[in-house]
Amino acid sequence: METTHPHNTEQKGIEWEAPARPYIKHPSYYLRFLIVMGFVISCILLLLRDYVFIVGVWMVVFVLYVRNQTKPEHIKYKITDFGVYWFGDIVPYVNIHAFSFVAEHDVETLRIYNESNGIVYLSLVLPDDESKKKAIRHYLEQKVPYLDEPPKGDLERISTWISRLFGF
Repeated sequence: METTHPHNTEQKGIEWEAPARPYIKHPSYYLRFLIVMGFVISCILLLLRDYVFIVGVWMVVFVLYVRNQTKPEHIKYKITDFGVYWFGDIVPYVNIHAFSFVAEHDVETLRIYNESNGIVYLSLVLPDDESKKKAIRHYLEQKVPYLDEPPKGDLERISTWISRLFGF
């Protein structure tokens, strides 16, 4: 008996092309702020004689700089009867427990809450076409539940707490 793999069969579904991540080009003072913070934290760590952490600080500064300067590539997203295709890999519906729409950096994204591989959620950039967004929601609602209020992650909870604490 021959079994069919999801990659080998004809599938119906929704397909679109969008950036790999939400992107905002920050102004030049963002880079200056990163460099100043890197120097301040490095000076503090130098006084504490934690030389290894200084390297870690500059690695983080470098990653934030590259992420700001590099535009994301355009990739194909696909939602089929088998699951959601993301970066050439499939996330089957068995591993998805919910989805929601979230605005990240003025771009609407589809958050798919995953139960495997240690990834809490996947964030897929949605197309600009409203009819396609409605079709994506309708198609996914048949497979997994929709969350009107997406759960907050640890970083979001911490930033909310700090902003309430300092009155931002």
